[in-house]
Amino acid sequence: MRLTEFARGQDRRRITPDRPAKSVGAETTFRKDRTHLDDLTEALRPLAETVARRLQAADKLAAGVTVKMKTADFVQRTRSTGLPVPTQDAETLWAACVNLLRAENLEKSIRLIGLTCDRLVDADAMEDQDLLADRP
Repeated sequence: MRLTEFARGQDRRRITPDRPAKSVGAETTFRKDRTHLDDLTEALRPLAETVARRLQAADKLAAGVTVKMKTADFVQRTRSTGLPVPTQDAETLWAACVNLLRAENLEKSIRLIGLTCDRLVDADAMEDQDLLADRP
């Protein structure tokens, strides 16, 4: 009986990940494709807020950010950048994504947009480094 359940993809065991997350992200698919930069940048704002909350809940800071775009014909593009200082601040994450979008040639309408933070570091570790840096 158990083998049959496994064959059907049914498994009641609890999933316990054995490694920490390497990234935190959020994305949205639009009901109607977007073509204007202003629409896309505003769509990124709630995503940045969601990702910032997730980073805060995990006590992580992000040192890198990636914007994911999928066009109406399902071609996917990603653009990434490093952040000068690791952060979990929504406004900082959003601003970095806006800069990535402004550098893009948006000739096709966009169906999906996403924001992913990577190069995660422990917030506590950064605080410890800041304390050490303040020493004379």
